[in-house]
Amino acid sequence: MVMPPWKRVMRMKPGKFYQEKPIDLIIMDMLLSGTHGTDICRRLNRRETSTAPILMFSAHPNAKDACLAAGADDFISKPFEMNDLLNKIEFFVGKES
Repeated sequence: MVMPPWKRVMRMKPGKFYQEKPIDLIIMDMLLSGTHGTDICRRLNRRETSTAPILMFSAHPNAKDACLAAGADDFISKPFEMNDLLNKIEFFVGKES
């Protein structure tokens, strides 16, 4: 699979917030080891410096409502097609590099 030419991709450990460079999009699962993705989403939305949209995903049956209530900008149910995920990323990030 060829990755689109987005600015950068970073992997962050749950609970770690990086501020060195602006973040274009945050993608995370609702159920993370050691913490809940909706808790992280709420904390990110309270930060004045966080303007990045948040895309969450999960296979949990009630996850969409919980993620959107926590402040996620969008949600995708697992399992999902890779093209569906890439289309959502492109919507938020755009094609420009």
